[in-house]
Amino acid sequence: MNINKKILALTALCGPLTAFSATVYDHEGTVLDIFGKTEAVFLNQAASRSGSARSFYKGDNTGSDNTIDTIVRFGMAGSTAINDRIKAIGHFEWETPFGSGSETKQLRSRYAYVGVNAQSYGTLTAGRGDSAYTAVAAVTDIYNYLDNKSNDYWIFGDTRSGQIMYSLSSMGWDFRLSLQMAEDKMGELFNVDSGYAFSFATRLKNGIGIAYGASYTDFSYEGDDSIQRNFFGEMYAKDNHLVTDYAEYGKLHHPSYKVNKGIALTYGTLGQGFYAAILANVTRYKGLAHHIYDYEAALSYSFDNGIELKGGWSSQKYRNSSLIEDLSLGISFSPVAAFKLYAETQIDLNSHPKELYPDEYIAEKALGQNRFVIGAAYYF
Repeated sequence: MNINKKILALTALCGPLTAFSATVYDHEGTVLDIFGKTEAVFLNQAASRSGSARSFYKGDNTGSDNTIDTIVRFGMAGSTAINDRIKAIGHFEWETPFGSGSETKQLRSRYAYVGVNAQSYGTLTAGRGDSAYTAVAAVTDIYNYLDNKSNDYWIFGDTRSGQIMYSLSSMGWDFRLSLQMAEDKMGELFNVDSGYAFSFATRLKNGIGIAYGASYTDFSYEGDDSIQRNFFGEMYAKDNHLVTDYAEYGKLHHPSYKVNKGIALTYGTLGQGFYAAILANVTRYKGLAHHIYDYEAALSYSFDNGIELKGGWSSQKYRNSSLIEDLSLGISFSPVAAFKLYAETQIDLNSHPKELYPDEYIAEKALGQNRFVIGAAYYF
């Protein structure tokens, strides 16, 4: 995920995607940009089951010791002027990981949407992308490869199909409203009937940013929902301290919906000197006895010589247990803007995911384990 991708994706609605994009066509009101990256990453076993190229529950490898993955990403963003005030826009971004077992993923569409940009009247898009709540949830997601595991919002994956998004930036405020259409196997696990999300964000004159939002999702249990039923059956059985047939238990004990609500505070801009962010998120699954609480903090400092230091803490709590608690550290060096070397680690701080999450999910996501990566990336 990381905030670089998320912030760029949010701003892509109104202009070129990245500082490294190249304009390949510009004629009579039509502009087409291309962009991408190639990245090689050395990972320990736990990291090979998580991170930027491991966003899904099923279909990835199960992890191997000390492997190297290569990630290739390519995208295009275009706009055509309809009149002086309205532009038609289109955007897609593909990602393909290569490495130990990653061929099972093959080509993955990260973003694919079309829409219209009416400037002061806002932007409307439809397709695969972020929900409105990403403007809140992504503020602490600052790392190059390793992903946040404590925020339940990301359980569906980093981007989502079937999104209709309206966004408007005016008078120092940013407003987003998104609708989720029906989608099966979201994150290769969940069947979604519908949903919606919204967010409000602003930055004060003193540099402090404030964001608030919520996300609501209705689950569907029609058709083949065996994976989802097993997941929730084991989750709800653990919540009630039962050992039983999870698939059968899940037929009657599962959530009809879930809600995420959160507030975030930031200071500064990532990649430009000092940046700090804190986030609080609460999740309610209908039928669970308690809410799931997520608390996160992130710090980053970028030096003029291309070195960037990062650190953060995240904790997911249910009842009196810390389901997930990590300390994250990172360092990167960019001798030029288009090339980066980095090292990142997530250190487990006595997590107890077995208190609620299914055992297979814990194993596939390497919850409660230490992660370490060393990577190099070239952007264009």
